[in-house]
Amino acid sequence: MHEESFQLPFLILYPLGIAGGVTCENMCCNVDFAPTFLDYAGLTIPSYMRGSSLKPLSLGKTPDNWKELAYHHY
Repeated sequence: MHEESFQLPFLILYPLGIAGGVTCENMCCNVDFAPTFLDYAGLTIPSYMRGSSLKPLSLGKTPDNWKELAYHHY
């Protein structure tokens, strides 16, 4: 595991739902991308899908149950 893999920028351009210039310092993981895309498309996120939608974070709201990111490699 390399620290650099955790410091990749993630940019979203969606003028209809995200105000310009919004910055979020919360950590996320690539498994959060698919739930985010489904959420913005107005589709149901399947219960078997890992990850959480980043939509609340893009609106400037950090949910109380937002998790810390942990990574383990054997």
